[in-house]
Amino acid sequence: MKNHRNGLLIALSIACLLAAAVSFSLFGSRSSSKALPEKYTVGVNYPWHNYGRDFGASAWGHAGVSEPRSRKEVEDDFAYLASVGVDSVRWFVFCDGRSGIVYGGDGTITGLDEYVFPDLDAAIEIASRYRIRIIFVLVDFHLFRERELVAGVQVGGRLDLVADARLRRQLLENVFMPVFRRYGNEEQVLAWEIINEPEWAMNVDFKRGVVIDRIAADTMVEFVREAAAAAHAHTRQPVTVGSAGFAFLRLWTGANLDFLQAHYYGSLLAPLPSAGSFRFAGPIIVGEFPSASSDRDIAQYLDTFRKKGYDGAFVWSLNGRDSSSGLRGQERQLRLWLSRSKP
Repeated sequence: MKNHRNGLLIALSIACLLAAAVSFSLFGSRSSSKALPEKYTVGVNYPWHNYGRDFGASAWGHAGVSEPRSRKEVEDDFAYLASVGVDSVRWFVFCDGRSGIVYGGDGTITGLDEYVFPDLDAAIEIASRYRIRIIFVLVDFHLFRERELVAGVQVGGRLDLVADARLRRQLLENVFMPVFRRYGNEEQVLAWEIINEPEWAMNVDFKRGVVIDRIAADTMVEFVREAAAAAHAHTRQPVTVGSAGFAFLRLWTGANLDFLQAHYYGSLLAPLPSAGSFRFAGPIIVGEFPSASSDRDIAQYLDTFRKKGYDGAFVWSLNGRDSSSGLRGQERQLRLWLSRSKP
């Protein structure tokens, strides 16, 4: 979000490696992705039906995917994506923490609300119907933005969920791990993304944006490493993080991730490095790139990313309301690219 393979890392055990192999094959391998273009994974950032409200309820009520009206609209979106030829999406789950997570009065986390699993079940059922696989993005950097109370719902202001070791453990044990356990063998889940664009909330050289306080880079990396370990213990799907840009990608090479992901908005982080320059053994994908407000169209981006050695790319976005989202306006280019790239 702009503001908002066969090749694998060394597994902790042979059993874990074999269990993950099916999922990784969609991303190809570092050596085979260039020779086998059918392994070049192209997807779309859904990235939500209603930001922060797709999974679970809040004081605003329940508007998640299992709610009939929401479900119909999500089904329409997925039918559209399938008609274009899309078979992979990136979808945000808990976002800025406004829905689905049950908090104690002191900010502690006691668990998930009663709607989270029905909403995730509905999302997976819809995705299965249209043969679309999902990278679930567990939280967004907006979780750490300055606290705001909107009609009885706290938006952001949750920096301590990562900065405080006790609360971080609650986030992992009471939010992430129940999801991992329930969906760890689900075929429609392509991968788990721990957090979207964490660098916005880290004490690294990056724009301040909407996050006022910062988390030490080592602390954020440790959080991602711990979450990845939890995912590896309870799921067979690969794990990643959605880095805000290629300038930060090396921060995550030691974070226990199965593939790397960075976002590319050329005006921020040009020129584009080659995938090989990172000397990472596993796949590397471009998790976001613009479909609007750019001098290049979707097809040009996809061709460039593949030539640079990346293993896939996800266009931003179908439902985002920002200046970089314009998928429907480039539907023809995406449809043609996908059709000519099929094996």
